[in-house]
Amino acid sequence: MNPIAVEICDTCGRAQLTGGYACRSCGGTALCSKPVAGDCVVTAVTKVDRSPIESPVGTVPFYLAMVTLDATPEVRVMAVCAEAVEIGQPMTVTSSDGLAPYRLEALSCKRDT
Repeated sequence: MNPIAVEICDTCGRAQLTGGYACRSCGGTALCSKPVAGDCVVTAVTKVDRSPIESPVGTVPFYLAMVTLDATPEVRVMAVCAEAVEIGQPMTVTSSDGLAPYRLEALSCKRDT
């Protein structure tokens, strides 16, 4: 399982996804990278029935979900899952080298009924 990499601002202590040059909260430039667990909660979900590009999970439909990380609640991640998820559902998100940079673990997903 790949942990999620976040940056922690040395000035204000806020976390953000990696790739920034400065803290999105205070503008500080002293950022340190830290891996965090992918435990999260789904805050929004969209079912994608047709995709203009190749499906990031290999099948259509797939689900695009916004999740909030438990370890750093200010960090929100968009992730994909091949199976249905619900708002409020606890999940695990991992980083991926595929078409989508973040994926929800299929074993944690709830099947569409």
